[in-house]
Amino acid sequence: MARRPPNRDRDKSQEPRAARPGSGKHGPQPDKRPQPDKRRREDADATGRPRGLMKPSAAPVPRRPAPKPRGPRISRETLGLLLQTDGWDQYRLLDMGEGEKLERYGDLVVVRPEPQAMGARRRPAKEWDAAGAVFTGDVEEEGPGRWRQAPGIGESWPMAIDGIDFICRLTAFRHVGIFPEQKVQWDWMAGRIRAADRPLKVLNLFGYTGLASLIAAKAGAEVTHVDASKKAIGWARENQSLAGLDSAPIRWLCDDAVKFCEREVRRGNSYDGILLDPPKFGRGPDGEVWSLFEDLPHMLDLCRQILSPKPSFVVLTAYSIRASFIAGHELMGDLFGDLAGNLESGELVLRETTADGTPGRALSTSMYTRWSAP
Repeated sequence: MARRPPNRDRDKSQEPRAARPGSGKHGPQPDKRPQPDKRRREDADATGRPRGLMKPSAAPVPRRPAPKPRGPRISRETLGLLLQTDGWDQYRLLDMGEGEKLERYGDLVVVRPEPQAMGARRRPAKEWDAAGAVFTGDVEEEGPGRWRQAPGIGESWPMAIDGIDFICRLTAFRHVGIFPEQKVQWDWMAGRIRAADRPLKVLNLFGYTGLASLIAAKAGAEVTHVDASKKAIGWARENQSLAGLDSAPIRWLCDDAVKFCEREVRRGNSYDGILLDPPKFGRGPDGEVWSLFEDLPHMLDLCRQILSPKPSFVVLTAYSIRASFIAGHELMGDLFGDLAGNLESGELVLRETTADGTPGRALSTSMYTRWSAP
């Protein structure tokens, strides 16, 4: 299928040639042309959330001191653990290659960019051509684009996971409302909640469309869901209603995650389980700026302060950042490694389903670090 044509610049061959900066009959002159702003405001994310300013390529200067290690590490540490999602009846990674991936979400097959899909495609071209929706445009996570849809294909459709119905949507930033590789984490979390000797209080930060919150609530947890996007909160509430979980104990809060956690520290509130899935850059509802490399240490320090005396888990995932899972592991180790339990880090992986139904290649989508009580 054809890509969106590039922007067409007007013919400049007939335009007068501009003088070279610094030249003139009176000798070198300063260049007085307006210089472009080296920073640009990034576009909204998948739910319409405005992004922050682009950061320079050099390492940013932290705005606050890094938190001190809590104490000697006693957690049992595991590095390089792959957590794999094979798919389920409502989702399959069908094929990948040449910078794209072919997936089925519910009844809709879509094609989306995937820079890590560098190999050859396995399925015939006719299967790719038959996709109901193809994302075109920017291949970066924060880059806007558009979808080309087959006749009769709308922008939203139903899907389900573990008996929870929800809505998928074709968004301008290539996402559809669920990150399927998270299913392995959600299954693990739900198992810990069900096995607990009491209803766990779970905090879901940067909660997006609320699927983790709904799965936790269905398993028996009392959930606080925080996201800075009103559109994302509205989508999450819509999913709650569609799932028949209107009476589930979930607080939906449109708030800046850092400010919310700082208030919870002052209030003395605590949580037994915490999920964090932060973006690379973002903005809060009142214009607060989030930068993962600058703000994550402080955020994790706050999470440690609001962790209950009898905690169950803390899970951090991060997408599309130029960092190793080892960086997240060491940061989590400083702040949670002094607790007895397990500290695990690695990558979340989707496993391809081949044409004959057998497992195929693996696709890494994100890094994670999680601490859990023994």
